[in-house]
Amino acid sequence: MKIIEEQKNLQTTVEGSHYLDEVKGVKTVPSQRLTILLNSNQDIADFHAFCTTFQGDIDIKCGRQHIDGKCINSLFFLGTKKPLSVKLITEIQEEIKEFYHKIESWTEKKMYA
Repeated sequence: MKIIEEQKNLQTTVEGSHYLDEVKGVKTVPSQRLTILLNSNQDIADFHAFCTTFQGDIDIKCGRQHIDGKCINSLFFLGTKKPLSVKLITEIQEEIKEFYHKIESWTEKKMYA
């Protein structure tokens, strides 16, 4: 029973739930995934420059591929006009808020508007 409980806790931590909040007893902003689109090589370069301003890791998923958002070669490898799932991985709450506020220029909703 304990193993199953630990697996559930690990799963919720990986998915960005409030599990860590409960353990530490601190209210935090959960880091979530957003879908973005990069429509040109200039968008890729601008997004890379944006990502390098943050201390935390930036995880990007495109289909079955997982890349580091701070690696420009990987971003160019994925190419343009594909939905990318982006997540900032950090415990710095101010950085999380800033990241999700500033990333709105690349979100899928604004690209189709």
